[in-house]
Amino acid sequence: MLQTNTRPDLPPIRIARCDAARREPGMVLFNVRGDPRPGSTLGGWIVGIDREGELTCVHRSNLPVQGVRRLPGGNLLVTIVDGLVLEMTLAGNIVRQWYATGKYRDRAPPKDGI
Repeated sequence: MLQTNTRPDLPPIRIARCDAARREPGMVLFNVRGDPRPGSTLGGWIVGIDREGELTCVHRSNLPVQGVRRLPGGNLLVTIVDGLVLEMTLAGNIVRQWYATGKYRDRAPPKDGI
């Protein structure tokens, strides 16, 4: 199996082999950071790949994504490099968010943040 994404809104993704029989059921989640070099797009993505090797969950962030975990209820817990923590659905809807107050001394914190 060789799968390469062709979507311009995603980073380069190449899946050379995915043996579904040897994988656990469900989805594998990855946090992908953007390119930090000057002139490049800094930000990040959350990418989910299912058992068959298909992209099933893709979300773009304008800030680098630090980590992502699946919560017991099915939502995602996402940490953003800017001191922001989000609970979001697989569809990308934000359920709630928290922020580190010390990070927002010079600007307004995220709207509806706790």
